[in-house]
Amino acid sequence: MGLNPAYMANVIDFIRAAAADGLYVEPTGQWLPANYYMLVSRDGFPEPDRQNTSGINELLLSQGLIHAYGRYIADMLAAIKAADPELMSAIFCVDLWNELGFESKDLPFSREVGLYTAEDGNVVDLTDPASRQRLADAATIRWIDGVIAEAKRVAPGVLFTASVFSPLDVFRPGYVGVFQHDAKWGDPRQPFRLSAIQDSRADFLEVHLYPHTTDATLDDQLTSLEFTPARDTKPVLLAETGAFKSEIKEVAQVDSTLRSILHQSCTLRFAGWAYWTWDTDEQTDLWNLKENDGYLAQRLSPKRFDWCDG
Repeated sequence: MGLNPAYMANVIDFIRAAAADGLYVEPTGQWLPANYYMLVSRDGFPEPDRQNTSGINELLLSQGLIHAYGRYIADMLAAIKAADPELMSAIFCVDLWNELGFESKDLPFSREVGLYTAEDGNVVDLTDPASRQRLADAATIRWIDGVIAEAKRVAPGVLFTASVFSPLDVFRPGYVGVFQHDAKWGDPRQPFRLSAIQDSRADFLEVHLYPHTTDATLDDQLTSLEFTPARDTKPVLLAETGAFKSEIKEVAQVDSTLRSILHQSCTLRFAGWAYWTWDTDEQTDLWNLKENDGYLAQRLSPKRFDWCDG
C-alpha cells in the first residue's frame, strides 16, 4: 500500500508552514484511494456485499472497507510522523471524512421494500423507517470506531472527530431512515446522527452550520440535528460556518450575522468555532475573510471580537 509521495510532501509542507506560524491544522478527506481496496482480501476480510450495497453506503457497511479506510488514515499520520515527529503537535485533530453521511440513492437505502441483512447478521426491514435508521446509527458507530482503532495504532495521542452538517440543509426533517423521498431538495445525503457520534470513540462533536438569512438563528438546524446539550457530553465545535453571497449580499451584513450566530453558539456551550474560508478567492459563492481588504478577518478576529460577550 502507501500514499502518493508527492501528495504527502505537499501535506507535510502545509502542516510545517502552519506550525511555523503557530497554527493548528485539521486534516480531512473524502473517499478511499484505489490501491487501498486490495487490503480487504489481503488482510483476511470478506469482500463488500456489492449486490446489496453501493456507493458511499458500501464503504460504510463493509468491515473490510472500514479497515482499509482506517489503514489509509493511519498511513497518512505515519508519514507525517516519519517526516518530523514534532509536526504531530501541530495537528489539532483529524476529521475522519468531511461531512460524511449515508446516501438514499445507493443500496441498500435506495430499496424501500424487502429485507437487508447487514454484515453483523442484523436483518433490516427496508419498509420500516425505525429499522432503517437503526442500521444507519449502528453503522455510524461501527465505522467511526473501526477507523479510529486503526489510526490509533500509529497516532495514539491524536484527537478524532466526524463532521456533520444539519439534515435541514438538505431539506430533510431529521433522521427517519435515509429515504430518498425525505430529501425535498433531491440531495440524497443524510449526515451521521449526533447521538451515534456521541456513542462512538470520536473525541468531540463537530457541526457545520451556515446562516441563510441576515436574521438567522441556529434553532431550526440544531433541532434537525437533534442537538441535546444535556445528552451530548462531548465538546461540540462549530467547526465550519460562513456566508453565501447569494443569501447575504453585503459584507457588513455578514459581519453582524456571524457575530449573532457565534454569540448563540457560545450560549449553547459550543467549545469553539472556525470560519470557511480564509482566502479561497476561487470559491466565488462564499465570502472569505481576506476579501474586501480583510474586513471580516479584522471584524471577527478574536483580538477584537469576543464571541461570548453579549
